[in-house]
This record gives sequence, structure tokens and C-alpha cells, in this order.
Amino acid sequence: MAALVEAAKKEGTLNVIALPPDWVSYGEMISGFEAKYGLKVSSTQPDPTNSEQISAAATLKGQSARLTCSTSAVPWPAPAQACSRRTR
Repeated sequence: MAALVEAAKKEGTLNVIALPPDWVSYGEMISGFEAKYGLKVSSTQPDPTNSEQISAAATLKGQSARLTCSTSAVPWPAPAQACSRRTR
């Protein structure tokens, strides 16, 4: 998580995609991250279709770090171990 926060601070924001704020507590997760780390979270296409997600992932590939969190098997708040930093 430290590496993710450091990278987001260098960029000035944490960029995420396909995290609808009213689904599986993503809105709370984003607000909590912003409050805890003092960083703005920029959410691109918060409610895309599957094909839009695939297209956006292909378009954004390699542009900056992304965080993937698996919340399906862990309670909220998701522990750092449930998240991984992706660079492509």
C-alpha cells in the first residue's frame, strides 16, 4: 500500500476505473482513501459496461499505476493484502 500511496502522491491523484460509488462500498472506500492519505481519487467511467471496461483498460494500458482490490472475499475495509498494484 505504501508504494501505491507514494506513486499517487507523485502523480497528484489516484486514478481508478469502473468503481461505481454505490456498489460494494466503493464510494466509502474512495472517501476513506482520500481522507486517510490526503489524495484526490479520480474515477474514470464509474459505471461502465463490460465492453467499456475492456476498451478503457486497453486504452489506458501502461499509462500509470492502477490498484486492484478484491473485495468479494474480504470484509470492509479491505486489508492491504487484498489489493495489488498494477502498472500495465
